[in-house]
Amino acid sequence: GHGRGGGVKLGGPTRGRLRAPKMEPFVFLWEVTMFLLPMQLIIRSYQAFVVTLILFLIGLAGTYKFWYKNLPPEPGKDEHKTVVLPEI
Repeated sequence: GHGRGGGVKLGGPTRGRLRAPKMEPFVFLWEVTMFLLPMQLIIRSYQAFVVTLILFLIGLAGTYKFWYKNLPPEPGKDEHKTVVLPEI
């Protein structure tokens, strides 16, 4: 069932890939600052916006490095696939 601390349980090759402790602080930073940036613009708090933007970029870079770059390739996508066109 869905109890406290349950999470998603997977077997096989995806086991253990859903949670990476290195990436969690970056994802949290990215998510919170992405929420704050538009509000700071609306209230014209430009100095705070610049500081938050720098933090947003740090969170984005960390999320990319520790999570997105390490995702397994998408099934059915082969970058080195050669397409042969029929002759006309």
